[in-house]
Amino acid sequence: MNFTKGKLCTLLLTATLLLSGCSGSFSSKKETVYKINSTTNYQMTDSPVINPYMGFVCDATNPALVGDNSLVYIDITFKELQSQSPDSYSFESIDSSNNVAMWKEQGKHAVLRFICDSPSAESHSDIPDWLMSLTGDGTYYSTSYGSGYSPDYNNETFISYHKKAIEALAEHYDDGFIAYVQLGSLGHWGEWYVNTAEGVPLLPVTDVRHKYISHYVQAFENAKLVMFQPFAHAKAYKTGLHNSMLGSENHTREWLEHIQNGGAYTQTGEETALIPMDTFWHNAPSGAEITGSVSMQTVCTKQLNSTLDFLRESHTSFIGPNSPLLLETENTAIQKAIDKFIPAIGYRFGITRVTVTQQENFGHIEIALQWENSGVAPVYFDLPVGLYIRTDSEFKKIADVNIDLKELMPDNTLTSQTIIPEGMVQSADALYIGVTDGNTGKVSVKLISEQNSIDNYTEIFKFN
Repeated sequence: MNFTKGKLCTLLLTATLLLSGCSGSFSSKKETVYKINSTTNYQMTDSPVINPYMGFVCDATNPALVGDNSLVYIDITFKELQSQSPDSYSFESIDSSNNVAMWKEQGKHAVLRFICDSPSAESHSDIPDWLMSLTGDGTYYSTSYGSGYSPDYNNETFISYHKKAIEALAEHYDDGFIAYVQLGSLGHWGEWYVNTAEGVPLLPVTDVRHKYISHYVQAFENAKLVMFQPFAHAKAYKTGLHNSMLGSENHTREWLEHIQNGGAYTQTGEETALIPMDTFWHNAPSGAEITGSVSMQTVCTKQLNSTLDFLRESHTSFIGPNSPLLLETENTAIQKAIDKFIPAIGYRFGITRVTVTQQENFGHIEIALQWENSGVAPVYFDLPVGLYIRTDSEFKKIADVNIDLKELMPDNTLTSQTIIPEGMVQSADALYIGVTDGNTGKVSVKLISEQNSIDNYTEIFKFN
């Protein structure tokens, strides 16, 4: 074969390119070299752990009952709040009897309910005498529920003073201490029903009820609001809901049916007053209180499994103040029931995967955490997360972990990524995670996963 100078150059160029390609195919890509390259998986546990904003709600006047529980219950009647005059409030005595200062110091939060009518054994009124003299158009009653006085909730004078009372409550309490405000005010015990079968007048219709609802909505900015039925305004304002008849299977099933499909409000005869709110718990809590129509012993034994199913189906975050804690907890069966109630309510956060890496010659460490919520509800308040080291038996925060735990829904996961300079951990033996109650500033959230922990600080990585 005869090669011209041009053909020879082309052939040589092609051969060079082929050899170059072959050379590339045989060369190995330089592998990443790590100083640290660790991934560990963890399981969630089923331990009955109580965390902020969830669990049993205990009477704030009973410290022995409250114990380690995170929520206390405070109810205040109109008469208690303003017994003397329209311009004076009895917060000093109310706070004292409910141990408010102590609960704040301990980092607990409260469920608050304002009541205008609480039936009892003797004839009485739960609104101030001065307000009685200005209105006086309510109804004294004596029924199987007890005796009391049902105000005329349509009275505009009553409504105007109710507004001022709610504003005063919010100004005094809406500083982060109150977690949940049950929209009481109307009906027996503020639960939006009255014993009409025994002559107590009907509750007001939608437009009037909205006035009472708006008082709470306008006054409270930090606490989450909770109503007793899925009214249209409950959906509009994204409030939570509360089942006051837990343990009564028929009433609880009816309550769940209303949440799913809506229905009639029998207290007023409005056929379409209740509307579907099946995802209400995404935004605000589901609460429950065990009914007095079924014995607590029965609820905790024969009906335990069905009650737990209702709690899960309702995505319940708190139970009380009527709860199994009122029974003798030294009873083995009751204690077992209590231990089963807790894992069936609220949020349950844990870290199920920890990945820690540091490339050779890189001056920083990367920490990836997979978070899981094995509970039945989210958390509705900020829980800031920090990365800590431990020196001289004290924990020191070295970084904020960029994750919003309010977004972690049940049976879901989120991943956080945190980068820290190597120099921050040169004297540390381990890395820890601490989850803080945003309203108290205390690391008080226990994680429900297998890692070791010290005083609520969870160990996620140990240096060699």
